[in-house]
Amino acid sequence: MRTETTTRNIYTFQELGDKAKEKARDWWRKSSIGEEWWEGVYDDAERIGLKITSFDTGRGNHITGGFTDSPEDVAKKIMEEHGDMSETYADARNFLKELASFMEKAEKDEWGELATLKLESEREAIENDFEYAILQEYLSMLKKEDEWLMSNEQVDEAITCNGYEFTEDGRYA
Repeated sequence: MRTETTTRNIYTFQELGDKAKEKARDWWRKSSIGEEWWEGVYDDAERIGLKITSFDTGRGNHITGGFTDSPEDVAKKIMEEHGDMSETYADARNFLKELASFMEKAEKDEWGELATLKLESEREAIENDFEYAILQEYLSMLKKEDEWLMSNEQVDEAITCNGYEFTEDGRYA
């Protein structure tokens, strides 16, 4: 049997040189990001009545999903929950104004319903445009969350808070 003892210096993140810090950041980005980093955005979407079924913030740059409540209810929830400076708030406000204007001018039958299938289709188009706009805003939110999580500032903070240590060249010790 042979016993080998080696000595190596261990460094905190702050003690590393710039090149070693980049290697440490790369290690953290590859191994430490939780698979459900998007849950906060998904939870917010569910609170307003939107179910996100898939997204890609990379090359694919897409999002799929749909409203679980009526478009009017979704717009009202957005206006209650999101600040009036947010894009979703502006989209909701504009949708409600556009829909109200459309319904005011549209011909109705004796029961107060839209008189023709063409008018029904026009209303659906207004609702679909709103749904698309809200999905695009949530894709933007997901991109911003991803960018923030991958930013040097956030990665440095996560490494430091967790007390990770490294070799001189930035490999996790």
